[in-house]
Amino acid sequence: MQQQIDYLQKTQPPVLKSVKTENEPDETIQVDNLDWAEELSVFEEADITKPTLREYYTSERQEQPDGDTTITYTKKPDAKAPVDRLYLQLSPEQRLVFLEATL
Repeated sequence: MQQQIDYLQKTQPPVLKSVKTENEPDETIQVDNLDWAEELSVFEEADITKPTLREYYTSERQEQPDGDTTITYTKKPDAKAPVDRLYLQLSPEQRLVFLEATL
């Protein structure tokens, strides 16, 4: 994770951030400069690959026709875990292309 944070901090790719709240329209903005350590800290703290959290999720991995891999982690119905759903899209080189989390 730290390697990815360092890479993102150095390259500062533009990011579309969307927020969805109940009974409100989605709000999306483009951000060009982020503190990636801060942005990703919630995911480090809620790392669902930790052995203590792994049992609370089901996972589905799919290879896409373009070579990307998608992984979806979904919280089990009665699990007490911080993230409801995590969707990752990885490039063929295993770099993060897209991340969507529902807390």
